[in-house]
Amino acid sequence: MSSTGCGRKKPPLPPIPPKPVEVISIKFSGKKVIARIYCHEQGIRVLLFGKPKGICPLCTENLKKKAELLVDKSGRYAIMDNSPGSRCMVYRVGFEKGNIHWLGDARIVCK
Repeated sequence: MSSTGCGRKKPPLPPIPPKPVEVISIKFSGKKVIARIYCHEQGIRVLLFGKPKGICPLCTENLKKKAELLVDKSGRYAIMDNSPGSRCMVYRVGFEKGNIHWLGDARIVCK
């Protein structure tokens, strides 16, 4: 006889709301790096931060603003780094709205 269910005895967890900005893909395209994103928020400023991969790709130290985009409605957008500083880069997408600042997870991109 096989068991059905996961064995969790607690009530189900509520659904997790989506991140304000989700990275669909991020990759080199020629000499540029293009991040394709989906914005769930509107009226925000989306920022692309980057740095060479280095020793600690997860650290926020040495991140530089590479590009920014004003988003007036939710949907798909592209934001790009026209001059990556290295063959392997670390990128983070963030946003600002008023006094709210958010920074997404690190993504490593290599040519």
